[in-house]
Amino acid sequence: MKLESRAMKKYSTVYVDIDTQNDFIDPHGSLPVPDGHRIYSNLGRLVQHAGTQGIPVISSVCAHKEGDPPPIHCVMDTWGYLKLGFTLLPRRVTLPALVHVPQPDALLDNYQQIILQKHVISVFTNVNADPLVRAVDADSWVLFGVATEYSVQEWVRGFLERGKRVRLVTDAILPKDSDEGRAVLEALCAQGAETTTTEKVISA
Repeated sequence: MKLESRAMKKYSTVYVDIDTQNDFIDPHGSLPVPDGHRIYSNLGRLVQHAGTQGIPVISSVCAHKEGDPPPIHCVMDTWGYLKLGFTLLPRRVTLPALVHVPQPDALLDNYQQIILQKHVISVFTNVNADPLVRAVDADSWVLFGVATEYSVQEWVRGFLERGKRVRLVTDAILPKDSDEGRAVLEALCAQGAETTTTEKVISA
């Protein structure tokens, strides 16, 4: 049966919440960024603002299983895999990395937050990530989370390759290594990414 074509979903803004999981941000996690607590407040403000204002949130989570190659982190059904509670919205759905969902953008009709699992750094290895991003037309994609030189960088590059306008919330991202993170941020801006702050995003 032939599916009817769907009109591209149009939004002024979509928030992108990157790997805000216990193992990456909590100081007791297995691979935490330094001083992860510094961005707790801004992460919570951004996600809760999205919830109250009807702004879609697309999140990524690293999802591993027991026996995967080291370093061991974000093993599903463990504390380390869980997202920080304040980065979750009530109406959410999780899409496994290798389970294809027809027209994943249609989920935004019923869910506030789509969570994309991934087994490697790039979220675009989730079979639903590319069709979802391509099917959603947003004036800007607002990105925050961790870590700057790993998953954040992969998200930004993926968006820029697809012709999307990217805005990085500089007070809601953190690197594993400050010098490397600073260099990556400069390079991403040179490639077309923009920077902003939590206050500017929320006040807009």
